[in-house]
Amino acid sequence: MKQYLKYAAVMGAMLAVATPVFAAGLVLPTPPSTGTGQALTGSSIVNIITTGVNYFITIATVLAIAWFIYGGVKYAMGDAKATATMRQAAIGLLAILGVGLLINTIAGLLNRGLNLG
Repeated sequence: MKQYLKYAAVMGAMLAVATPVFAAGLVLPTPPSTGTGQALTGSSIVNIITTGVNYFITIATVLAIAWFIYGGVKYAMGDAKATATMRQAAIGLLAILGVGLLINTIAGLLNRGLNLG
């Protein structure tokens, strides 16, 4: 039974990590053709940075949730240090979401207030 739980936890973590990657492939816009000659403006630079940060935040959030689930599985198996693992995952998740809030707020202010492009 313990071996089954280990395999289930590993498969769940792999699925949790792979899902945003597959979703990003569905959401990403098609790049413009090379003949259009579109200039790179300030707003597009901010959008590129924001998109990259959002992908990083998505991957980091999935990893933090997987780490929390891993701690929960360890706790269910009777490990005494599992609560520390779950606490670390929760603190990491809060830090990741705080950074995401900060970056998206700054990007929104730059796009709206400064009229970059």
